[in-house]
Amino acid sequence: MLLLLIITGLIKTLKNLAGWNISDSMYLWSAQLHNLGMFLIILGIIGHLMAFVFKANRPLLRAMFSGKVDSHYIVERHSLWQEGVEMARDKVAENNIDSKTTACHIEPLGEVSKV
Repeated sequence: MLLLLIITGLIKTLKNLAGWNISDSMYLWSAQLHNLGMFLIILGIIGHLMAFVFKANRPLLRAMFSGKVDSHYIVERHSLWQEGVEMARDKVAENNIDSKTTACHIEPLGEVSKV
């Protein structure tokens, strides 16, 4: 979609440059495709934002800006993710690896109770 916008935007720009002669039909089609691409991108953004209508997804809004997800949300919605994080944390502790020097820094989840 982004490539479509770039190409059609360049075609629309070329019409305004001296020495470039673009037919009216080419310009019309590039303008229409450009408008369609923008419409679809705007619909996609609105669709993604509509996810926050559901109360269960609202903690993710804060996570988008902070980069941190609440541990209760992980337990409720992503139990496999929780298990993977716990396994990685255990492996780091088991091998006496300083997590601050590893490529994958794992923040503690805090106390998480199984539901």
